Amino acid sequence: MASLVLKMQVASQGIQPSLHPQEAIDPHWSPLYFQPVAIETTGVYGKSTAPFLSGLSKKLVDVSGDPRECLWLHQRLSLAVARGNAASILTCVQV
Repeated sequence: MASLVLKMQVASQGIQPSLHPQEAIDPHWSPLYFQPVAIETTGVYGKSTAPFLSGLSKKLVDVSGDPRECLWLHQRLSLAVARGNAASILTCVQV
């Protein structure tokens, strides 16, 4: 929505917005893409997840300047898997 408003403001000022080369060919093109993140219940990463998380970790460290960001990301993902495992067990067992 924000990009549409920005394009409308730019158009109202008579300025031609610069388009990405692919956007000029395909109006539905977007520089964003969907990256599935698959983590098994044992904690094993999926085939494309490990390289994605490695790149994301490097970007987090570059932006924040704190090398611990990489560890914190992996710890948060591990906790999410552990919580999901606990939730699935507790829904099956009557306490």
